[in-house]
Amino acid sequence: ANGAMWARRLGVPHLWPSRFKVLVQGFTALGFIYSFTKYLQNASVDLLDTEHPRSLDIMCAQVLTKRECRKTGTHKEMIECYYRSAYANSGVIGLNVSAEDRQCSRLPDYMANETCMNMPLPVGSVKKGLHTLHGAMNPFRVWRWIFLFVFGSLTCWVVLHDMTLLVPTLRFSIASSPTLKEHLPGFHACLITLLLCRPMAHLKEHNKSLWFLALPVWILLELVLFTVAIYPLSLLVALCHPLTMSRIMVFETAIVSVTWALLFLVTIFHYNNQYYALVGEVGEVGEVEHDPPCFCMCEYHMRVSAFVSNSLASILFITQTSLLGLRGLKGLRRPEWANLFSVLYTVPIETFPVMWERPDEVGGGPIAMRSPGEPVQGEPAFDPFCLMDEQPESARTRLLVQPIRQTANHSQGSFKYLDARIGCCGFPLAGSSSSEDSSEDDREDYEL
Repeated sequence: ANGAMWARRLGVPHLWPSRFKVLVQGFTALGFIYSFTKYLQNASVDLLDTEHPRSLDIMCAQVLTKRECRKTGTHKEMIECYYRSAYANSGVIGLNVSAEDRQCSRLPDYMANETCMNMPLPVGSVKKGLHTLHGAMNPFRVWRWIFLFVFGSLTCWVVLHDMTLLVPTLRFSIASSPTLKEHLPGFHACLITLLLCRPMAHLKEHNKSLWFLALPVWILLELVLFTVAIYPLSLLVALCHPLTMSRIMVFETAIVSVTWALLFLVTIFHYNNQYYALVGEVGEVGEVEHDPPCFCMCEYHMRVSAFVSNSLASILFITQTSLLGLRGLKGLRRPEWANLFSVLYTVPIETFPVMWERPDEVGGGPIAMRSPGEPVQGEPAFDPFCLMDEQPESARTRLLVQPIRQTANHSQGSFKYLDARIGCCGFPLAGSSSSEDSSEDDREDYEL
């Protein structure tokens, strides 16, 4: 009992420490995503370079339809009504606007001799966010919902995949490239059709020069098809078969996430070249009933620090999500070599449980801190190389990693496959489960 791992000594059942770690890692990633989206939601005058306005002169105009705006429902609708009535022209992203109503007949005393570098406005006007005109949504808040949905979905698929992969009896229920036809034949047929695998394989076999010329067109076409057809179809199938589709959805959602992060990075450059208007009502309604109130505005660029922060965040999302998607290729090629996405190290799941003993020259037997027959590491979410540096002979040993044949009681799915030819990106070209049911069509399904 003294040689048991700490979780067993505390009475924690097998795999529960790994489940707990996967959940913690998933919620931690979700917390980072939520923090960034909250930053986008709260985008306001803090992001503007108020020290360098577009013009020092404060632009003011009377809003003739102000009293009609007071009759609108919510406060947000009233503010949007004011903006629409005060300024008619705007850019799609920045508030590149101009006043069309007549100049204010009078301004309050506190506006005298003020410039856009110290524009006095009510606190409520400053905290309204970077509004666009004509009722359009705050562009940063639009991106907030995009990031929250896309990267939140990615995190959920990662957690679902890892929780399923931890259970040996469910491990091979997760579809990969060689097993997709077996798990979901209808979806497999649709995917092969949308990917144009068989026409491209036929063209490559008969005319490689023409195939090489058609390859860029095929890549562009597949990018469009992935966005409008493949990913929506995969999402619908995944809602019906979440465990089976979890690995595929991690990979596909990673592609979608990288795409949106790249678009956000490009958009940030565009945002940085736009002007944003800080608009607010000044003074009170005139003494005469028909005397409309006065609205004033100044225009500013985005601060350099805000531009850099958003750009670095976008690059970080692109890098991390790309690496996550590349890690998914191992499991997509062969389910036996799949790994957990939520842990920091990439170790194939079939490595566990880790078993090794002391060298024969020192007597062999179980290592220090482990009992006879007990795995050195039986939790897939934890370090498979644990205790290697805590043995008496650690200073004169090293780790030797090499693949070996599966044993009869180790992997329930490995004996269904023959040795396959390897094609592009390391994917097996044969899609059969045995030599009897292999066919040319199966090979074409994976060969481009």
